Amino acid sequence: MLIVTLASALVAANLVWAQQGQPNAPRVPVSELTEKNFVKTVQTTPFTLVVFFSGNPAESEYEGYLVQQMEYAAGYLSQSGMKGKMASVQAHKNPNLIKQLGVQADARPIMLFRSNSMPQEYFGQRTAESFIRFFSEMQASKPVRTVSTKAEKKKYDEFGFAKVVAYIEPGSSMEKWYTDAGEHFIPLVPFYQVTDKKVAKSLRLKKPGVGYFVKPYEKQISIPSNVTNGRSMIQFIYSNRKQSLMQIRMMEIHLTWSGVMSPNLFMAILKPSSHVGSQFLGTLKSVGKHFGQNRSLHLAWADAESEVQTMLPQWSKTFGRDFPAASASFGFIDMAQNKHTWLNLDADGTLTNPRRVIEWVNAALSGGIELESTRNPQQAEPKTEEEEGEDFDIPEEGAEDEENTRNEL
Repeated sequence: MLIVTLASALVAANLVWAQQGQPNAPRVPVSELTEKNFVKTVQTTPFTLVVFFSGNPAESEYEGYLVQQMEYAAGYLSQSGMKGKMASVQAHKNPNLIKQLGVQADARPIMLFRSNSMPQEYFGQRTAESFIRFFSEMQASKPVRTVSTKAEKKKYDEFGFAKVVAYIEPGSSMEKWYTDAGEHFIPLVPFYQVTDKKVAKSLRLKKPGVGYFVKPYEKQISIPSNVTNGRSMIQFIYSNRKQSLMQIRMMEIHLTWSGVMSPNLFMAILKPSSHVGSQFLGTLKSVGKHFGQNRSLHLAWADAESEVQTMLPQWSKTFGRDFPAASASFGFIDMAQNKHTWLNLDADGTLTNPRRVIEWVNAALSGGIELESTRNPQQAEPKTEEEEGEDFDIPEEGAEDEENTRNEL
């Protein structure tokens, strides 16, 4: 996994946000896992969130910050009785474990281990509140949601991110492994089950056993016949998870900046409620359709009026642009070279002309456009007297319904 210095924008934003306050909970030491106790710990704990530290002295400040955030989260988990554990692994002390897991420790990954499923990487924001929300959703969300009423069908239709739906007969073998796969993707990709023939027909599910991986702005992908168990279903989702146009969410924000999708990031920051933002989002959909699953680039957009707005001040510093003031911005970020450039959307016709945007994207990929060096965002400033003592607003478990929580993150 490619991690570059652009990720420092996220680090700085995390530090700023963390200084606004801490959860009203005691700090509990994070469990340090080793080659001797790792397997037993993750197999006997429902959910274990593990951060891997490289041991690089240059990263000691950030590691100290991250340990602090995890300790606050661990304290809240202990106080609230929620299932879950926060843990760490020192990579330089456990080389065999790192090799076995295939972890790139210098990328500072955070992995989620479940007692009954495959591990997965945590791509959410690295703050105590985000960790707590993640665990809350893990335990509040169902592995599979039913779609049998008009209200459930409406919720399914309104969920605007990647999702899976299948027509499954109750009690069938598919129901079991489909549920196992759905549990693995909580809370990122919801799985829906249809049992009613009429509802199935409305979703173009012709017969039991038929299902789709549905991604925004794209043609849905049929679950192939060789997917016959939970593991193969999980692998199917991962192999097709790249989206032609992906909306950035805080719970997946490190996925965009990690280079997992592609080191060539083309990102739009826009206000979809504005006329200009709405127009350019339509243009982006056409651009995404043109490039499809081209793995040489990653096309993403951020809603400047959603929770992602907490990142705008740091992005403005990083790229030298006033994002909150603009209804739409579109840029190329070369994460391998740590450079960037932005398209002039004010040019005549560019805002609504997919061909011009496509030509610009191709020119950027081919090196035909001059790039600027990306700045390192400044570290957080000390708190003011007014900010002293402020606490995070930690949601009570079960206080929000699943759909609102999903859309929030």
